Amino acid sequence: MLAVTIFGAAAIVPQPAASAVSQIDAAEALAMERVWGVRLLNVALTGHDGLIDVRYQVVDPDKALGLHDADSTPALIDEATGAILDRPGLHSDHKVRSLRPGGTYYLLYQNNGGLLKPGSRITLKIGEVLLRHITIQ
Repeated sequence: MLAVTIFGAAAIVPQPAASAVSQIDAAEALAMERVWGVRLLNVALTGHDGLIDVRYQVVDPDKALGLHDADSTPALIDEATGAILDRPGLHSDHKVRSLRPGGTYYLLYQNNGGLLKPGSRITLKIGEVLLRHITIQ
């Protein structure tokens, strides 16, 4: 909690929980932005933990379009087992033709067999760029 003063009155403002991306290396995050034009926002289980929702923000639309090519599909690697999830589901907005700067987009992966649980740690791999130690929400 954070105490703030608004128009002379004190208020308590709840602090957000640590995000899935709060533990990633700043240099790795910068490399992802520089190479692929995206900033990872969150990775969370959804749909009764049967889907993994990867949310990202577009920094550079031209570069970000590259991650929507079949050759550069983002992969999720379970750090505990080494299992790789590399096929976003049909309901992802993976097949886009244009992206807005600052726009938020998503990829959905099937969580086959309940492989990932809240608190699991993954590495996001796009091409040769890695974002390690992402905690699943």
